[in-house]
Amino acid sequence: MLVRRLLAATVVVPLLLVAGCSDEEPEPVMPTTSSPTTSPSSTPTVDPLAIPAEAKEPTKAGAEALIRHFWDMVAHLRETGDPRPARLAYSDSCTYCDGGVQYFLATLKQGHTFTGKSDSVASVKADIVGDSGTIAYAEVVTRSYPHDELDDSGNLVNRFPGAKVTMGYFLAFENQAWTITNVGEPE
Repeated sequence: MLVRRLLAATVVVPLLLVAGCSDEEPEPVMPTTSSPTTSPSSTPTVDPLAIPAEAKEPTKAGAEALIRHFWDMVAHLRETGDPRPARLAYSDSCTYCDGGVQYFLATLKQGHTFTGKSDSVASVKADIVGDSGTIAYAEVVTRSYPHDELDDSGNLVNRFPGAKVTMGYFLAFENQAWTITNVGEPE
């Protein structure tokens, strides 16, 4: 073994020395000074957590977009623990909305996690109520998929079978966007 190492050293070291020797002066290589080119983006960047542009229109479609966005942000909360985007979709008067957010925050604070798919909107149909054009009522069907709540050790805490739930949502068009003001039994 020692003989092989000595033989390798006596062959490799001189080869490295010869390879590095030359009578010519090396020419310095200067970095290029051209700046990187960036192509302008043809599509504007949209923050997926922000209230969507459609929900800033005083229309039925705008009210429906806000409700779908709210449920997307509840899924975001469940995944990340960040309640801010969901809270932007409802007013202080929506105790149903805030109760859901508080549930997820308390559960996640305990170190619990969820398996399975997040709840989502199965259908939503909004109507503008009254003459002002600033109040909407929507009947919303949410789909809860079967999922489990696990503690920080991975033990089962709760099992949710999944269901469809129909609720009535009241919305107000305030500050240039729809806001959920109340949720209750459908009318």
